[in-house]
Amino acid sequence: MTISGGEPFMQAEFPKLSILVRTPLIPGFNDSKADIMRIIDYTKDKPNVRYEILPYHPLGQPKYDYLDREYTLGGIKLDAETENNLKEIVKMHFPK
Repeated sequence: MTISGGEPFMQAEFPKLSILVRTPLIPGFNDSKADIMRIIDYTKDKPNVRYEILPYHPLGQPKYDYLDREYTLGGIKLDAETENNLKEIVKMHFPK
């Protein structure tokens, strides 16, 4: 992603405000250590950046019904052990 002037977002001088990067964990899509480490490696040395992962939830499912589309993630749940392991990895790189 770039901002005006073509400068990459994460290298921009503006804003100097805190940035919170959040990743929803989607089972079978981005729930591996390698997936999360790629995000951590990209963000960890950036000033004013915090990172957290969010558990997957199906709150968007009604939108698919309204659009008459199939919701393919119905019934999918991330197991607690995987979620906790990934949270620990994030804590190691982004202590509060």
